[in-house]
Amino acid sequence: EALGGLDCPVAAWIIDTHNPGKLRWHKQIAPAFDYVFCAMLPALQEIPGATWLPLACDPEIHTPKVLPAEPEYDLAWVGGDWRNHPLYARRFAAMSQLQQRYRCAFRSGVYFEDMADVYANARIGWHMSVTGADLDMRVFEVMCSGRPLVADTAEASGFGQLEGVGSGAVMTYADDFGMYEAIDALLVDRDLAARVGANGRAAMLAAHTYQHRARQLIDVCSRG
Repeated sequence: EALGGLDCPVAAWIIDTHNPGKLRWHKQIAPAFDYVFCAMLPALQEIPGATWLPLACDPEIHTPKVLPAEPEYDLAWVGGDWRNHPLYARRFAAMSQLQQRYRCAFRSGVYFEDMADVYANARIGWHMSVTGADLDMRVFEVMCSGRPLVADTAEASGFGQLEGVGSGAVMTYADDFGMYEAIDALLVDRDLAARVGANGRAAMLAAHTYQHRARQLIDVCSRG
């Protein structure tokens, strides 16, 4: 019985299944819930009956107080400092290369409104998936901030399937050359950067807030 036989439906929203250790744990606890939602699309193959429910943004938190006309940095990234973990080696190697070419604000231990202000103080928000199949909170948070996002295509993550997240709302890359090309294009063309940033934010507000996700979760549970 789900969680000791509670007399109401119980649901779990599982994230970070790109980490093998966390995936194993999530697979163990999944049977305790009536409904299981996975933020990472590939996890549906590992957890029978689960529903894909991507991560999202919170406009009250992820909207910067001010978008400076002249940001201090070219690129911003906010996340955990896992540089010594082999799973994140590719990402941190790329970050080291980026720091040699651009003014970068790569920050760890920054949360909520402070995180939004980090993105506001850079021209571009940058992202690289860990496995090519994970869809991080960062994607939604950067786009909500109003700054243009440069992110890898991560086709297996379902990124390209998100409503409104198509051409004009994000700059994607498939390799290092494409990454530098996208960054340089946005740094040179401020009108392009402004359009991509505005389109990305509009897409987030229209379909990818946590309020949207709560409604989606309730809708699935109400259908039984």
